Amino acid sequence: MAAWDGKKFWHFWRPITAIQEGDTDGNSKTAGDATWLPQITTFTPPYPEYPSGANSLTGAMTRTLERFFGDRMTFSVMSAFVNQTKTYHRFSDMADDVVNVRIYRGIHFRSADEVARRHGKRVADLAFRHSLRPSSVFQISDLHTLRRPGAAESRREASERRHRASIADASGLPIKARSGSCSDYSRNPVSKDSPT
Repeated sequence: MAAWDGKKFWHFWRPITAIQEGDTDGNSKTAGDATWLPQITTFTPPYPEYPSGANSLTGAMTRTLERFFGDRMTFSVMSAFVNQTKTYHRFSDMADDVVNVRIYRGIHFRSADEVARRHGKRVADLAFRHSLRPSSVFQISDLHTLRRPGAAESRREASERRHRASIADASGLPIKARSGSCSDYSRNPVSKDSPT
């Protein structure tokens, strides 16, 4: 949720546009290359670049697995896109690869991937602190409170408020939705308010 809110807020162009239109960005230190293409030439995502949604998810997933099992664990991941299997010995190594592959493929700038990975890790840590607790922390009295008429609704609303506030705090990204369109993200040059 915070990654997509960040995309809408920052409205940041992708490498393909930045590189191909470098002559038109108002910065005399950049030069465009109209012939440059990313490694994935058939698909550049049609929405803003910053922060990386893939690395928000991967950062949260690998951190969650690390918190459950420890960082060192041998596992394999299969990519149907390239029809290859890769074996890892640490969850953090997979997270590093996802950061790098998004850059190598021309989908993101490094800052979008690194910030998103940190965000995902913080969200996973937050989930461990507040949601993924041992069942022994709940008392029988908690079950009675949840069943009382009217109590479940107010507890849920309070929980949702705390959840939204803690995600905003953990990510450093704003949560509140903003008006505006992301459809022209690829034509907006870097502004003085850009995230990098």
